[in-house]
Amino acid sequence: MTDNLAREAVGFIERNKEEPFFLYLPFNIPHYPEQALRQHESMYENMKDPARRSYGAIITTTDFYIGQVIDR
Repeated sequence: MTDNLAREAVGFIERNKEEPFFLYLPFNIPHYPEQALRQHESMYENMKDPARRSYGAIITTTDFYIGQVIDR
C-alpha cells in the first residue's frame, strides 16, 4: 500500500509541477498492520525489546517513503 501511495504522489507531483497544488499524503504505515520493509527490519534485529525493534523498523521505513516523495 505504501509503495502505491508514494508512487502515485510522485506521479501527481510530476504531472502538476508547473502549477501550485496541495498534496496531503497520510501514510498508513505506522499503524496496524505494521509493514516495515525487510531491509529496515534487519537493521534492528539485535535489539532485545521487540516493541522497540518494531518501532525502529517502522519509523525507518516511513522515513524512506517520505524521502521518496520529498526528493521529487
